[in-house]
This record gives sequence, C-alpha cells and structure tokens, in this order.
Amino acid sequence: PKLNKIICVSSLSKEDIVEEFLVEEGNIEVILNGIDINKFVPGPSNLIQKNKIITTASADIPLKGLKFLVQALPKILTSFPKTTLTVIGKPPSNSEVAELINKLKLYDVITFKSGLSEGEIVDLYHCSEIAVIPSLYEGFGFGAGEAMACGVPLISTHSGGLKEVVGDSALKISPSSVQEIEEAVINLFSDDKKKKELSITGRQRVETKFDWKIAAKFYESSFKEVIETFNNEHNKV
Repeated sequence: PKLNKIICVSSLSKEDIVEEFLVEEGNIEVILNGIDINKFVPGPSNLIQKNKIITTASADIPLKGLKFLVQALPKILTSFPKTTLTVIGKPPSNSEVAELINKLKLYDVITFKSGLSEGEIVDLYHCSEIAVIPSLYEGFGFGAGEAMACGVPLISTHSGGLKEVVGDSALKISPSSVQEIEEAVINLFSDDKKKKELSITGRQRVETKFDWKIAAKFYESSFKEVIETFNNEHNKV
C-alpha cells in the first residue's frame, strides 16, 4: 500500500490486489504480459499428431484444474481411442491427480514433461491437435497465450486473467466441469473448420495484444511517467 506505482498483468489481478492488500486503485496500472511471437509460432500441419491434447498444468496445484481434464479422458477415449494428453509440468507426487491416473488406468495416455527449453515447448505445441486449459484461477495464463501463438486450437476456462488472454479465440468451458471438457474436446476433434478458425483467430489475438514489443512500450511509458514525477518533486525540494 505504500508503493506509488504497481504494475500487474491483468485487470483481475488488479482487483485482487486492491481488495487483498488495500491498495489505492489509482496506484495500479495493468500491462498485459508479453509473449515472444517470433519463437512461439505456428508449425507445419504435417507435424500434428491426431487426437493429441496438450495442457500446461502442475499436477500438484489444485487451482490448475488438471484433475478435471484427467476425469474427462475416459469419455473422450470412447469416441477417440487414440487420444493422448501431454502435460507441460512436473509429474504428480502423492496427489489426487496421481490417484486418478492410477484409478482410471491412464498411465499410457498421459505424459508429463518438465524442465524444457522454449524450443522444446514449441515443438510440443506443434505436434498437438488441440490445447486445453482447465484452470480454476490464473493471474494471466501463459499456457493459453503460448498455445494460441503457436496456432493450436484452444479450449479454456475464462477464470481469472484467462478471460483477458483468450477473449473469443477459444471454446469456453466452465471451471471444474468435466462434462463441458468432454463435450468441447469431442466436438473440436470432429470439427476441422472450427479448429482452423480458432488457430487463426488465436494467433491474430496474440500478435495484436501480447507481442512483447507492445508490452515494452507500455513499460517504457510507465517508467518515464514515474521518473518525471520523481524529478519534479525533487526539483521542488
């Protein structure tokens, strides 16, 4: 509350800071995070593996909502038996997700990948047919933005800052709804036209709103404003 200037990454996170830390609303500026659109780019269509889903979610953080995606897989597999899920994140320890994977016998369906370079993450996006972000809350939502930048058709909740990231460029699902995940994935796997539409609109949204060059200009302007204010006050003294 004593800071004269705070920068946060979404309007939702600004609201949380005002409420939780009793900060003056006028002292907070929203500058959306940037994504490197020169590294996170769409790949050749021949790399896409049929019925491959990708998500970014730590298995041991309940707010990421991974358990709901895992619970949706059995129904999805009945319609698309070759479905696989790649999770960019650490594998589960003794968590509810680990128990679910064992209970549902999904060991051969789900793969966890962690400690990856940017290039390796991009490669995973390029071979994925769709991305699903089932988070219950996100301050921003880099996973959604990176998938969109790579042209991967996206299914996502609009929880927290995700709403500002995905806009209308993803199929919307309700947080914690297994049924909506099942329906969205099955429908999108079956709809080539919709996949192409989301791929194009997702990439366009990232280019126009989340290019790091755009974020950098806002940061530069904000820093100049603070420096000028400081200098003016100092000169008065």
